[in-house]
Amino acid sequence: MRIIKAKVFERKRQQAEEERRKARNDQIGTGSRSEKHRTYNFPQNRVTDHRGDISVHDIPGVLSSERLDEIIEALQLAAKEEALRALDDGNVK
Repeated sequence: MRIIKAKVFERKRQQAEEERRKARNDQIGTGSRSEKHRTYNFPQNRVTDHRGDISVHDIPGVLSSERLDEIIEALQLAAKEEALRALDDGNVK
């Protein structure tokens, strides 16, 4: 009976560990380029935001918030366009 209990306990522990691992991987992601929202390319002095499809060639200006408004406006425009597409498709979120 102790052997059966130990096997059942070990199986439950393995299942719980697997669930924790899957949840953690879902939160962390793979780190691939397709998951990145923004790329800072220092050799080219370029910041690219992939969600709004905008590139700004002034990293210091973006980091100091002088040119950050350009990125924010592009993201707001992209969000509005996505909302309009959802309305057109009948898939209001």
